[in-house]
Amino acid sequence: MSHFVRILLFSGLLSMSSALHAQAGFFLPTVNEAVPNTVVTVPVSVLNFDSIVSAQFVVSWDPAVLDYLAVVSFNMEDLSSEKFGETEVDSGFLRVVWWHTGNGLSVADSTPIFKIKFKVIGTDSTLSPLQITQLPPNTFYEVADAYGNFFDLESSLIYNGSVAVGFVLDASEPFQLDALQAYVAPNPISSQSKLFLESDEAINLRYSIVNASGQSLFFEKISLPPGKHGMEIATPLLRQRGPHYLVLQTPKTTRVIPLLIF
Repeated sequence: MSHFVRILLFSGLLSMSSALHAQAGFFLPTVNEAVPNTVVTVPVSVLNFDSIVSAQFVVSWDPAVLDYLAVVSFNMEDLSSEKFGETEVDSGFLRVVWWHTGNGLSVADSTPIFKIKFKVIGTDSTLSPLQITQLPPNTFYEVADAYGNFFDLESSLIYNGSVAVGFVLDASEPFQLDALQAYVAPNPISSQSKLFLESDEAINLRYSIVNASGQSLFFEKISLPPGKHGMEIATPLLRQRGPHYLVLQTPKTTRVIPLLIF
């Protein structure tokens, strides 16, 4: 196990049995090449929503780049406009407090449960993060299920996004490497960024991180059994802004993935 990159206990994460109760969470997309003075619609999607009885959280953004217009397209039982707190949207915060009147609700992965409409008021080359967060003491992040499990901000599965005005930011699209499917998310890189891998067969993998000058910052060889795996990106090595690259090599193929650092 490397000091900088450690294998996480993600094997089977997205297909755990109900007895293990995989972490519930949310996914926010990256919107590329947003145009000033137009409207963008951002879906808020769920992950591992199994028998969920309540959820409360905050969606945040940069109000200098995005102007909140409305929350629309409610797509989950018991979810309506009354479940949203809009008093702080001018500061870039939308509060969400939802509860299920039954015994818990299960929702398919990647289902958008609502959407937020924004007017793009930032100029070209500006960026607004989109984040799932909390605003204590009034709104702590919490998701609860019917099995008595409570997920806080640290124990939930959360993928934050962004709106990039006039440029392409997202570099987290899945790609194929022989029998291996992989992607890095979130990318631009943060302390939460991980390399996700999935293969139906065992695979030997060499991976390294290099900077724009071609200098190798990290190198390791690993052997992975079949299944789903996750690795933390070596963020302590990525202290300088600018382009870096993750190089993945199997015995047959090499792929280079840009790591975006701002």
